[in-house]
Amino acid sequence: MTTLYLLILFSTSFFLTVFVECGLALILLESKKMVYSVFLCNLLTNPISNLILVQISDVICHKMKNNMYENSSMIDVTNQSHL
Repeated sequence: MTTLYLLILFSTSFFLTVFVECGLALILLESKKMVYSVFLCNLLTNPISNLILVQISDVICHKMKNNMYENSSMIDVTNQSHL
């Protein structure tokens, strides 16, 4: 399930980025060679940036889960001490 989600996420962001940037390059530069260059740059950099963002978000989520667990265990300890 996670693999399918990441595949959909990566492909959606890649195609959206290619559509926008190649469209702007075609409008502004009016050169198919430059549009192809923009496409190749996206093909090289987009997956790398997506993987970096996934790693960063995993680290942040992991830290948040640990903090939530520590806070909930502290609450449980204080609630048990009042009994």
